[in-house]
Amino acid sequence: MIEDGAFIGSGSVLVAPLRIGKRAYTGAGAIVTRNSHVGDDEVWVGVPARRLEKRGNRP
Repeated sequence: MIEDGAFIGSGSVLVAPLRIGKRAYTGAGAIVTRNSHVGDDEVWVGVPARRLEKRGNRP
């Protein structure tokens, strides 16, 4: 499931089942593995993908 406002980076691989939250981002080339839960406003990058930051938490 991909929620409203999510951005999937170029070349990302999404392995179902998973959930991409509202306004979440995956970086280019990220591999999001099965049963992952990318929360609302989170940024995930890497192989395998992992949480980088939650958008809006910067000073």
